[in-house]
Amino acid sequence: MKKKSVFLTILFIFLFSISTVWAGVPEMANKLMQAYSNNQVNPVLSQTNPEMDIKMAYEVQKAYVSQRLANDFIVGFKAGFTNAAVQKKYGVGNEPAAGVLYGKGMYFGSPIIEYSGPPGLIIETEIGFVIGETITSPLKDVAEFKTKVTDVMPVIELPNMGFTNMKVLKGIDVIAANVAADRSIAGQRIKVGDIDLNGLDVTLYQNGKLIRQGKGADALGDQWQTALWIANMMVKQGYEIRPGHILITGALGQVAPALPGHYEAFWGPLGKITFDIK
Repeated sequence: MKKKSVFLTILFIFLFSISTVWAGVPEMANKLMQAYSNNQVNPVLSQTNPEMDIKMAYEVQKAYVSQRLANDFIVGFKAGFTNAAVQKKYGVGNEPAAGVLYGKGMYFGSPIIEYSGPPGLIIETEIGFVIGETITSPLKDVAEFKTKVTDVMPVIELPNMGFTNMKVLKGIDVIAANVAADRSIAGQRIKVGDIDLNGLDVTLYQNGKLIRQGKGADALGDQWQTALWIANMMVKQGYEIRPGHILITGALGQVAPALPGHYEAFWGPLGKITFDIK
């Protein structure tokens, strides 16, 4: 009888501890929202919440995104940490991260990006997949995913990697902050046809000077597998992927700081995007 009593006491303490830990999710989401509302860099939540793991980070992300969507809408979903070196740097094992793309942050054509926010904005050349059919449950393979895609496109993502302490920043902090999603530029849609997305050479020029280059295969080695991973990950998080949503698969080559200037990016048969940062 005594052993049973001890067991029940331990179980109660364990369950109470778990509930207390998860009660911190709304508070962490509020801190992220406060930083965004005040035009400040993101807090490094893992410093004050050492119990946070990847699962909890996604719960914080969901709560934070929900607050942002009160005055915004979902235009698509994104991947981050899509190469082994970055995964190792941020301590996320061998899996990428996924987040939501904000509709009000999506630009088209050849925009002028006026940037006066907190420091940390970077430039990434990526590939986007345009969804044609609603996805509400995980897909079994790339072949099934391809039936849901209507077009592909070049995309520039401008995530904001500004955090209060970059030296102690972890992957879970980035995940909680919606994988640093901020702004993006969508290029012209094109039917994929027989284009080898993994073999694409992608280049980025600033004021006529080549500053970055990469290949389609830089995103986990396969564009289609990465896009499938995003779709499955986000429906598992409770999102519905709808027609018109765009899935972007991560940086191709090294990222570049978002400095003032005129930019041109080329994706070969996928076309190009031009934009200015002021």
